[in-house]
Amino acid sequence: ALARGWIDLWARVPGASVAIDRTETLAAAAAVLTAFVLIRSVPRVGGVARGTAAVAGLASALLVWPVARQAARNGSLEVHLFDVGQGDALGVRTPEGRWIVVDAGPPTGRRLAADLRRAGARTIEMLLLSHPDADHVGGAAALLEEVPVGAVIGPGTLRGDGPWRSALTEARSRAVPWRVLTRGDRVQLDGVALRILHPESRTDGAARDANDASLVVELSWRGFRLLLTGDISVGVERSLADVLAPVDVLKVAHHGSRTSTDSMFVARVRPEWAVVSVGRGNRYGHPAPEVLARLERVGSVVWRTDRSGGLRLRVDRSGDIDAKGAGKAVR
Repeated sequence: ALARGWIDLWARVPGASVAIDRTETLAAAAAVLTAFVLIRSVPRVGGVARGTAAVAGLASALLVWPVARQAARNGSLEVHLFDVGQGDALGVRTPEGRWIVVDAGPPTGRRLAADLRRAGARTIEMLLLSHPDADHVGGAAALLEEVPVGAVIGPGTLRGDGPWRSALTEARSRAVPWRVLTRGDRVQLDGVALRILHPESRTDGAARDANDASLVVELSWRGFRLLLTGDISVGVERSLADVLAPVDVLKVAHHGSRTSTDSMFVARVRPEWAVVSVGRGNRYGHPAPEVLARLERVGSVVWRTDRSGGLRLRVDRSGDIDAKGAGKAVR
């Protein structure tokens, strides 16, 4: 923890770190190899010829870079579940390399900013804040301060102060648009579609618990489907019965609390992957054993951040999912 804190401290110094993901590394390697082959192909007959070859090699590398970068990216979608302790933060990288971030965890936004940089994110197109609770929006103001954000999306409720109002203030100070979306609204980015399933209206949060005012979002790309549930309870899950369908990945509601993810809901969504963002040794007993049992009964692979850390799921154009977590391949 001390080492990570030291690294994150230096990462916040301007120019101290550069985010390079695997695709960047592969593209750079291809470009350098192209230049090397061109230079080596020129006979050793003099400085002028070698110099000309070096310039040609450099020019070729600059031309090869974007082509190799796109080939390495291979039109895939990535879902990153970040380990933020007892809270939620999830990122989606579109096939074009742009980022959608859902929630910002507890008040450790700079840590999340560092995690996003390590994943290759330099800007965020959309920051979705599911509801005002501090374990979901506590880091939002710091994230807005550290990473350029195109727009913030949230539910209509204005309940909540502290971190929620700090996020509103920070967005306003940076002229970042704040959009309110409700059931039926749709957003698209690079072929990735977001369909809002809940809340019903802009004022839905005024008369109910903030958890039940959470944004519920179905994210789809080609045949892949991800369901984001905030902290909704069983009551909201049942109200969504007519729009629920099987999904590839479920972000389990409310950190696996027993107040969510009931048998009816699990039977309808039947996720291949169920991801639980939860803090180690938390005092709430999350995730509840009965919730885990329901998910396992339908064959879900359950991933818990308290035991296994963060997770990256890469989805190719055919819908196949490659998973990597805690520095190793998962399956």
